[in-house]
Amino acid sequence: MIRNQPATAKGCLKVLQGEPLQASDKFSFDLPPITSANDWQNLVAKTLAEAELFAAEIEKLDEAKLFADFADPQYGNYYRNIAGIIEHVHYHLGQISLIKKILNETEANHKSYRERRNLSELNIAEKGK
Repeated sequence: MIRNQPATAKGCLKVLQGEPLQASDKFSFDLPPITSANDWQNLVAKTLAEAELFAAEIEKLDEAKLFADFADPQYGNYYRNIAGIIEHVHYHLGQISLIKKILNETEANHKSYRERRNLSELNIAEKGK
């Protein structure tokens, strides 16, 4: 989920910075594999830094430009693109929240199962004395 965020926001960020739109879905997952915790931390740090740049560029945007064409009329206006990215990020944050909840519940269930199993084994051992 986090892997396609940089490409999506980066294309919009470049336009906000006055550059031409150079974004494509084919770049959405164009990242090196994450093979370590350090790789993951670097990706998160880069994503957060780009989000800060994105927010800073939005703050600088003249309100009158919100309804101007975004790079090309076929892509709608600035407002539509900015709002779309924000909605997309929130969608993925919701997914992350649900996955985290499921993982936490799964871990809690496994812990509870292990505790019950250990208690059961203890009871069996006590009966055997």
